[in-house]
Amino acid sequence: MRDTNHINLDEPFKGLFTQGMVTHQTYKSSNNKWLEPSEIKYDEIKKQFLDKNNKIVTAGKIEKMSKSKKNVVDPEKIIKIYGADTARWFMLSDSPPDRDLEWTDSGIGGSYKFINKIWRLVNEVMLIEESKFNSTDNVNLNDQLNFSIINITQNIENFHFNKSVANVYELLNAVQKIIDKKSASKKNLLGFFKTLALLLQPFVPHISEEIWKKLKCSNLAINQKWPKPSKIIKIMKSKIAIQINGKTKKILEFKYGTTKEEVKKVVIVDDKIQKHIQNKNIKKVVFIPEKIINIVL
Repeated sequence: MRDTNHINLDEPFKGLFTQGMVTHQTYKSSNNKWLEPSEIKYDEIKKQFLDKNNKIVTAGKIEKMSKSKKNVVDPEKIIKIYGADTARWFMLSDSPPDRDLEWTDSGIGGSYKFINKIWRLVNEVMLIEESKFNSTDNVNLNDQLNFSIINITQNIENFHFNKSVANVYELLNAVQKIIDKKSASKKNLLGFFKTLALLLQPFVPHISEEIWKKLKCSNLAINQKWPKPSKIIKIMKSKIAIQINGKTKKILEFKYGTTKEEVKKVVIVDDKIQKHIQNKNIKKVVFIPEKIINIVL
């Protein structure tokens, strides 16, 4: 349209983000017809898939969901059993949005348990008398929360939704230990869950609103401002191993969240690393955030 003078602008988008496909295993009956996942069952004794008539079913490849191959899962059934939040949480947690997602019953079940765990912990803290708690881990709890706010926000902005979900898992595991020991004040724990409700809003809006309401907060969680860390955390640094062809040559300290390109710029001009890469072709650079950068020559 630009070339034919219909519009006076170049490509209107900065980039194309291609999403992955949702996949599921395929199944065929004894007469070679496709079967839906809801039409089969797994016999633990025979170690075989069977249809409703107990005839053997052949399990095929894991392929993108399609009506023609009947390897589809009805979202209405999932929502009826587990709720929409569980379906969202599983899809966001299982893989990055640019990769394929394999739909599994175990995956959806695990997500359902985690959402229930959040709700259980909120209720547990609310029911315990304030005198039962102490303030030993108040600072630790606040640091963990601030740390997670920074990570979750950064990962959302970078489309790393699965990493944001992983951040929430880590945060909940940490706070569960504090709740079990009752080593933070009730006021701090309730404040923690108010902030958590807001952090959960983009992923699981229903449970987010229920937590917000349970804590007797005014208005709706969706109308609140996105959380910001209450202070600058001193532990926001990570040590990254600098490798050449898989062998560690040096360890450097970087600000937490430093990108691959930023780490690479520092590494390739380092005197010690320069001795190994000088006059050699860099085939690729493998980067594991906060841990390793491996220069393959």
